Amino acid sequence: MPASTWYRQDGSGWILTIHVQPGARQSGIKGLHGDALKVAVAAAPADGAANAALRKFLAAELGVTLRQVEIRSGQSSRKKSIAIDGLAAEAFANWVRAIERRAKAGATG
Repeated sequence: MPASTWYRQDGSGWILTIHVQPGARQSGIKGLHGDALKVAVAAAPADGAANAALRKFLAAELGVTLRQVEIRSGQSSRKKSIAIDGLAAEAFANWVRAIERRAKAGATG
């Protein structure tokens, strides 16, 4: 898997740099935004709703439990550092390839 600026391996997990777009019509991956992966969430950016929606979305996308998805920094910012604990390298690589295929096909949402 080629190196990227929006993710890196960290021990038994991964650190993702996410640019979140709260208040979207539909949650989904929207592609790259500078050095971050842009993720839209339908929840509003109030009372932690967008953060909770982002964690839930990423857990479902990656096939991990909600406990394995932690916001490390950026609680009140659109740019966040997200830790994904215990996800195997092969599973993560498959997810990254799927994102890249959707981006090339123009169907990233």
